[in-house]
Amino acid sequence: MWKDIRIRRSYSGKEKRSEAFTKERLEFTIDPKMTEALKRISKHHQVTLNNVIQTAWGILLQKNTNLDDVVFGSVVSGRNAEVEGIEEMVGLFINTVPVRVKQEVNHTFIDVVKQMQKDSLESARYDYYPLADIQSLSEVKRNLVNHIIVFQNYYVDHELMSFDHSLGFELENITYYEENNYELAAMVIPSDTLTVRFSYNSNAYDQEMVNRLKNHFIEIIQSVIQN
Repeated sequence: MWKDIRIRRSYSGKEKRSEAFTKERLEFTIDPKMTEALKRISKHHQVTLNNVIQTAWGILLQKNTNLDDVVFGSVVSGRNAEVEGIEEMVGLFINTVPVRVKQEVNHTFIDVVKQMQKDSLESARYDYYPLADIQSLSEVKRNLVNHIIVFQNYYVDHELMSFDHSLGFELENITYYEENNYELAAMVIPSDTLTVRFSYNSNAYDQEMVNRLKNHFIEIIQSVIQN
């Protein structure tokens, strides 16, 4: 029997931490009715739920920065089909790539989501390209991305708990945690109820600010559903 299994996933990036880094976490859920409404919106407009969430996050950044053009990091698998022999390679290829959300005059939320999906499809072939190299090509360099959002579509705990017991051993006490170099990271876990986890450096973002981000994010989702 294997006990106390710990799964560690690290999201790379060149963001420099503050001298003092105290990690805190805030977790909340989007209730089942709202989650189902978001899924209906994505299905009706033929976009992914991930694109809907990322657009809502982009609007959150726009409202909080008073800008109509924002960038954040998105964690991708990095397993590009165009890389020769990728299907035979073992290991994690996850990478962080910049996502841009730009609001044009008279654009609706769905207009922005569809543009996001188009940009995502076009940039997918570069998902393995190092973020540091991408940032070096931008005018703002390492300041291009200062936080990340992860749409977790792989159910690690479920997969491990349904492990094939006929092999003669069992798994117990599974712990799953993530590490990253950013002072703010948001993870979205889809299910019947969306779970959102904010992982942040409390020396850079106080609890009151992170709570405001949570409330604003929920308000934006509510607005999208209502209109």
